[in-house]
Amino acid sequence: MERPQSPRVAAPPERPLVVFDGDCTFCRFWIARWRSISGDRLDYAPYQEAAPRFPEIAVEEFRRAVQVVFPDGRVLASGSADGTVLLWDVSSQKPIGSALTIEPDAF
Repeated sequence: MERPQSPRVAAPPERPLVVFDGDCTFCRFWIARWRSISGDRLDYAPYQEAAPRFPEIAVEEFRRAVQVVFPDGRVLASGSADGTVLLWDVSSQKPIGSALTIEPDAF
C-alpha cells in the first residue's frame, strides 16, 4: 500500500519546525534531546501553540505524531503516540529502515 501524499502548508516556517505535543512527557524528553543535537538548525514548538499557524494539518495529526514542517511547505510525521519513531528520507518521502519502538513506561 502506498503512503498518501504529505500535506503542504501555505505559510511555511523559515527553517524546519518540529511540532510536538507539549503535554506529553515522552515528547518533551525527546525534544530536549533533539534540541541538544540539532542546535539552531531546527526550530521546535508545541502543537498547542503552532497548530493555528498550519490549518492544513488536522489537530488530530498533531496529537497522533510529531510533525516536521519544512520551509518549502512539506510536512512529514515522525514519532507516534504508539511509541514508534520513523526516520524519513525527505526527498523520497519513504522511511529509512524500520520503526524503532520505545516502551511507553520507559519515561
